[in-house]
Amino acid sequence: MYVYKLTAKNNVGSIVGNNRIPRGAVIQVISNSNTPSGKEISQAIKNQFGIEIPQTSCSSGNFIVERMK
Repeated sequence: MYVYKLTAKNNVGSIVGNNRIPRGAVIQVISNSNTPSGKEISQAIKNQFGIEIPQTSCSSGNFIVERMK
């Protein structure tokens, strides 16, 4: 199991309904794989910020991914 720190490279999500996190926002994700999945990232955003962002908007390519030690 790994813990990741993800920093948004750009605004992630949709402007409609204000369901987005801004560029620079930081989230923590726990994953069993070498790269967090969109589902894991989406769930972490929901848990930490209380907003729902579709998994399709939550690819790891939208974030700077750092594995914590």
